[in-house]
Amino acid sequence: MGVSEKTVRPAAAEVATKEAAAEAATNMRPATGTAPMPGKAATGAATRECPAVESTAAPEQTAGATAAKEPAAPVRPQEDPLETNPLELIPQRPPMVLVDRFEGIDAEGVSTTGYTVVPAGLFVAGGRMSECGIIEHMAQSAAARIGWCCRAEGRPVPVGFIGAVSRLELHDLPRTGAHLRTRLRIVQEIGPLSLAEVRTEADGRPLAEGNLKIYLQS
Repeated sequence: MGVSEKTVRPAAAEVATKEAAAEAATNMRPATGTAPMPGKAATGAATRECPAVESTAAPEQTAGATAAKEPAAPVRPQEDPLETNPLELIPQRPPMVLVDRFEGIDAEGVSTTGYTVVPAGLFVAGGRMSECGIIEHMAQSAAARIGWCCRAEGRPVPVGFIGAVSRLELHDLPRTGAHLRTRLRIVQEIGPLSLAEVRTEADGRPLAEGNLKIYLQS
């Protein structure tokens, strides 16, 4: 049976097509000699067309990228206790203010305040501060501590009252110009009630010590 020209041409074209496919497959083979994954090219095309494809990054990298995009929380600047205006920590106002310095709270929970006795002070008579003035200074030292803690926590400063004074020992009455320094530690807290141990010195000499029960108005 004779072979026509029409039969030869399609056969030749089919052979050429198979050779071209074989050559293309050889060129696409990875350098390691492993066969390419079937359908890899199609998967890549689909990935480029779909904007909702999940990221192939490691979970740690994805979490890190997400955290980097989130705005950082504002950092509240650390205040220097020595530069804090006591009027921002206590409810009293002149001439009732008997604390003019707050030195902060140490690692043991002891706060320190200071006050210089002025001649025109409300509790000064005959060149000396009275016992009532010393007790009021102790109470305001407690109020300054509470005010500082509330400000550090972003809470409003409450109003406090002296519930009781106990075990008070008075060694002397400070003269005008004396520098008082009071150290206070809270030993017990029950709801709005606090028990504080207080010790006051005048220019480095013991002046008074005792306990204060303080009530905070909510």
